[in-house]
Amino acid sequence: MSVEQEPARFLLDGYNCAESVLLTFLNSWGKYFRMGVASAAATAFGGGMGRMGYTCGALSGGLIVIGLAVGRTDGKDDKGKKDAYSMAQKLFQCFKERWGALTCRELTRCDLSTPEGFNKYRELKLHETKCSEIVKETVKILTSILKGLKKDP
Repeated sequence: MSVEQEPARFLLDGYNCAESVLLTFLNSWGKYFRMGVASAAATAFGGGMGRMGYTCGALSGGLIVIGLAVGRTDGKDDKGKKDAYSMAQKLFQCFKERWGALTCRELTRCDLSTPEGFNKYRELKLHETKCSEIVKETVKILTSILKGLKKDP
């Protein structure tokens, strides 16, 4: 299965957008032992940060991926910080160009923080359709951004 096909599998298994993006890359990097911890760390980012409709979970998951790939582990590592910020800005730019918005609420046109909005989201099957496409496209964008890095950062 290609890295572009992986997110759909995670979404169908019930993971949110942030978890699906993150788990796709960890799976392709062969870091299976970290997947449970990683999905737990990404859980609250779903629905635009705890179903509040803010930054899309696919972007949040992408930022975690970038951090794991090039982020710093030493507070004095200015290169790691600079690289992570540069890649994050590229991700946001490409995402906005592709989808026209950065927030879950704008992308889904649903207020997931309310029962009515969440029911609408479910009825329209946006997780399986719109969000699935957004997650797949985010993985493609990230793959392009991270191209050239070692497979196991």
